[in-house]
Amino acid sequence: MSLTDADRDLLEAGAREAAEAILRLTRRESARMLAADVESLDAVVARVAPRAVAVAFQVSGGVTGHFALVLSEAGARALAHDLIGGKHVQTSTEKLGKRVTAALTELGNITASAFMNGAADLLHQSCVPSVPTFALGAPAQLVPGALGGATQALVVRLLIGDVDVELVLAR
Repeated sequence: MSLTDADRDLLEAGAREAAEAILRLTRRESARMLAADVESLDAVVARVAPRAVAVAFQVSGGVTGHFALVLSEAGARALAHDLIGGKHVQTSTEKLGKRVTAALTELGNITASAFMNGAADLLHQSCVPSVPTFALGAPAQLVPGALGGATQALVVRLLIGDVDVELVLAR
């Protein structure tokens, strides 16, 4: 599957809104889109290894399928630090803690809503994300599981400050 012009437009419209939302929430200074393409999820898995966080959604309306915000665990901890401060971020290596998990889930929720708002503006149709699910673990299982078992997807790679953020849409 190759990236169509319509898919590129969708990814760019969604990514612009999502990046703006993440910048506002984290108060980081810059956001840059590194890439927008169709990718094997193996490539996403490799970038977020050895452990990853995914906040996943089913989407309906003008865009249907599965959407996820995917970060390396280190990237997730860095953004959580921006959201709630450092004293809640430094937990064990196995768990993130309730406040960090809640903050990252809300970041994912706002990011997905912003991405879908950008898509809705482009398509002139509502695009609605479901209630989020949060997962932390080995990305080889986590990423495909968050995306309904997909093996490839539309992927936008953002650089928010110094944190790599993956926005992944499997249709």
